[in-house]
Parts: sequence; C-alpha cells; structure tokens
Amino acid sequence: MFLLLLLGIILNWQWAWEPCTSVGRELANTLGERIYYFGKGVFVVIIILILAFIYFATY
Repeated sequence: MFLLLLLGIILNWQWAWEPCTSVGRELANTLGERIYYFGKGVFVVIIILILAFIYFATY
C-alpha cells in the first residue's frame, strides 16, 4: 500500500499527493506545494524502511 502511494507521489497522481485535510492544506499553503510533496514522499519512504526493517528483523 505504501509502495503504491510512493509510486503515486513520484508519478504525480493527484489522489496521492493532494492534501485531504484542512491541516494538510494549511501545511501546503505555508510550506509551498513542492516542499509539501517532497516531505510527504520522504515520510512514505521512512515508513517503508521501518516496515521493511521490522519484517526482516522478525524473519
């Protein structure tokens, strides 16, 4: 699921990067859209790495 979200952010699919909440919209307006998208992508990559670490550490 997170890989699909990351792919959507990379390919600029609107559903993947568009802010869905008022807080997200406020962050996008304050930081700028490019920094918001970049930060969201970095967050998803960190989540994927944490999940991969947990998966490989338990098996």
